[in-house]
Amino acid sequence: LAAVAPEPLGPHVTAIRATAVHVSVLAALERGNPDAATDLLDGFDLRCADAPRIIPITWLREARTLLALARDEPKRAYREAQAFRDEVLTTHLDAPSPSWRTAAAETALRLGEQDEARVLAEEQLALAQRWGAASDVGAALRLCARVDAERRLELLAEAVSVLEGAPAQLEHARALVDLGEALRVARRRKDAHDPLRRGADI
Repeated sequence: LAAVAPEPLGPHVTAIRATAVHVSVLAALERGNPDAATDLLDGFDLRCADAPRIIPITWLREARTLLALARDEPKRAYREAQAFRDEVLTTHLDAPSPSWRTAAAETALRLGEQDEARVLAEEQLALAQRWGAASDVGAALRLCARVDAERRLELLAEAVSVLEGAPAQLEHARALVDLGEALRVARRRKDAHDPLRRGADI
């Protein structure tokens, strides 16, 4: 961000700013710091209010949705997720990541809309499988596991398998920890030890 600070707000500079803020917001939320995430988005909005509407700005909707969820504002998160969907579909670039379906499914879960969340998760998995990136498929399997209690262990085991060797190490760690927690809930404490240890080690 500092490197492009003096540059005029053309499409390339705007894309760099939006992408840097997007990644930084996600990192701040991972660290449990929604205030920092808010400051980043507010700063972007202030500096780039007149910037051209380009795809990286649309992708920032993911960060805005997740921030609203982190602040326990599910209705605002729902509005952001719907705006994210509408903007993505307008661009005709419906990629598995960043994903409006994942953002919307997380919001639906928070609002208690289990059926809607399940449909969105299944759509996300189908989309990720068509694109074929292991990181996206593994993340979608984790999402499906959250909305399907009966198949949770099966889906999480598949997610861990798919993410083995994938570049998304954080997503692999999450899948391992989720699997360990699910095994523990199923009273399989000995089986839970290995995935929990491996997830902590990544």
